[in-house]
Amino acid sequence: MKKNPLYEINPKEVEKTLQERKKELAEGLEQYIYLIKRLQTEENAPLCEKFQKVYDEFFKLKRKTRDFRNTYYGLMQEYKRSSERLNLETVLERLSDKKIIKNKSIKTVEPSFGSKLLSMLYQETMPPWDRNVQEVLKTVEEKIKAPSYYKLKKSRKAYISDWNTFYTTLCVWYVEFADSPKGKEWIKLFNDHYHEAENKVTEVKKIDLILWQMGAQIIDQKKKDRKANEIQ
Repeated sequence: MKKNPLYEINPKEVEKTLQERKKELAEGLEQYIYLIKRLQTEENAPLCEKFQKVYDEFFKLKRKTRDFRNTYYGLMQEYKRSSERLNLETVLERLSDKKIIKNKSIKTVEPSFGSKLLSMLYQETMPPWDRNVQEVLKTVEEKIKAPSYYKLKKSRKAYISDWNTFYTTLCVWYVEFADSPKGKEWIKLFNDHYHEAENKVTEVKKIDLILWQMGAQIIDQKKKDRKANEIQ
């Protein structure tokens, strides 16, 4: 296992992000707390139209097909009520969509959406993975990258297995970091900015929300740089 990359991120960058992205983080936090509260208190929350509408917007699920979303919310409902613990490999085997590439229907693999589902069911130990987090982890010394999509073209099973291994390591990193002195420093900074969310959001989720906004800053800066280069 590679060393935990989260230790390489300077807490000063965390404070900078919390200051500069306060509005964006507050808006996302409000949606997230709404979703978690309903998921924890309502037996059939994943099947409710209002829950799905907020979830679709928060996790960008609305871009997927209706069949995909029906399977997604059905899976969430099934394991919300189950004592069996779900892992990413099982999610990815059951959760696929179809994409038309060169007039051929291809079954996709959806690791990001799969991780987001797990992050809702197991908030204490499983973070979501997406482009924003990837952007941050590419900046650390070891340049952490997710399994290559190229492998999916060769073997769907191997690609899913690689993702399961990668995501399991990611979960270990988050949980370990949240319990470390540096992780607790991040969490204190978060709590100082968002007192109302201190006891409503898990430590792992606080770290994820910080990373997500840091990634958003990186992406925004890349867009500005490209635009500036086009003008030149």
